[in-house]
Amino acid sequence: MFPTTPPLTLSKEDSEKLERIARDRSSDPRLAKRCWVILMAAEGISSHAISQTVEVSRPTVLKWRALYESEGLSSVLSPRIPRLGRPSRRPPEETERLAERARQLAKKHGISMRETARILKCSKSTLHRILSST
Repeated sequence: MFPTTPPLTLSKEDSEKLERIARDRSSDPRLAKRCWVILMAAEGISSHAISQTVEVSRPTVLKWRALYESEGLSSVLSPRIPRLGRPSRRPPEETERLAERARQLAKKHGISMRETARILKCSKSTLHRILSST
């Protein structure tokens, strides 16, 4: 089985703010899930049980717990949480150059993503990922 993790310690203000966001129907659902994870972790519920209840992976629960413990509430409420996974092998300058070149080709010639990717010698999915992140 999984090792148990100690409950998170929340301040009263943090707890109230998390509770308010989690219960607000107009909140972003991803943000509400993060809030529920932190609230449940503070109650001493296991990461495995939290992951099943909130329907996120256990590594995601552990990541959000660690983020709250190390950086506090503002990091959990941030819209841009660092993602898990392998870092890009492509340098950021090259990624920006590729994105700019792809935009120029699309604007000038009106060609498809697939054709643009072929000209730039990268896959269509790589080009789509680069364009959607920049």
